[in-house]
This record gives sequence, structure tokens and C-alpha cells, in this order.
Amino acid sequence: FTPIDTREVLEKLVAMDVTRWHYKSDLKTWYMGPMAQDFQAAFGLGDKDTVIHGINADGVALAAIKGLNAKLEDQLAQRDQKIATLEERLAKLESAYEQAKNPALPIGAGVGLGLGLVGLPVLLGLAYRRGRNAGTKGGGR
Repeated sequence: FTPIDTREVLEKLVAMDVTRWHYKSDLKTWYMGPMAQDFQAAFGLGDKDTVIHGINADGVALAAIKGLNAKLEDQLAQRDQKIATLEERLAKLESAYEQAKNPALPIGAGVGLGLGLVGLPVLLGLAYRRGRNAGTKGGGR
């Protein structure tokens, strides 16, 4: 038993012409497939280059299917990785966009601003009162 490179089999099969033809001795019956000489040259299978034995045709077809499956699995894995990378980048961009659209105040600023808005009228009131009191100490009302 000898292992095979199924992708190499796939590449050779894809490169091979598959045509519709008939034998010279039987012009009424049509067949489809590669030329036996091309098949033998590509795969080195069989005992002559004038016939493709069914088991060899089946073996090449099965190996090519396995090669195609491996190729597609690799492409899908690469595509999945690229999609994951793009999704990660998109999430970062969306987050940055949301932060730019709604800038958050620094942690202490919210408390200070809140106290400032509540405390401002109180401070203004005290300052006003003080000003009035200062004016009355000298003999005001």
C-alpha cells in the first residue's frame, strides 16, 4: 500500500480533458471520460494506455473527492479565521464610535458636576445673603 497525495490527484484530474467520444468500431454508442492515454500518463495506472480500468477510474475519482474536501476545509478554516478577525475589528470600531458619539465624563466629574449644579444656588444664596448682611451692619434697615 502506498499513500497518495489526494490534492495532487485532484489537480491532475482537473487539468485533464473530459470529453464525449465513441470507439471507431462503434459509431452509435457514446462514452464520456478522459482519453486512456492521458489518464495513464497522469496517474501511471493500468497495464496499457488504451483502456481505463474501472477500479482505477473509481480510485482516482474517490481520491479527487477527498482532495477537494481537504481543499475546501482549508479554505473554510481560513475564511472563518478572517471573519473572526474582521468581527473583532468591527466590535472595536463600533465601541470607539459609541464612545466618540457619547463621550463619558471622567469618574469624578459626574459627582462634582452634580454637586455643583445642586450646590451653586445654595452658594449664590449665601453670597447674596452675606452681601445683604454686610450692607445692613453699617446701619441698613
